[in-house]
Amino acid sequence: MIRLLFFAAIIVALYFIIKKLLAPGDFVRCGRCEGKGFWYAARDRVTCDWCKGSGKLPREGIE
Repeated sequence: MIRLLFFAAIIVALYFIIKKLLAPGDFVRCGRCEGKGFWYAARDRVTCDWCKGSGKLPREGIE
């Protein structure tokens, strides 16, 4: 009986871990800089104005 409960607890824990890993994040990749946070202009590296150099934008503004 104890083995069955232990096995069920492992299955439930694995389910929640996998669900958390596969869930979409709160951010999406910036479309302007392609997620890098910068690009190279004619003379120097330029920080992206949309994502402020992070390479990510909040998902709530996209959907």
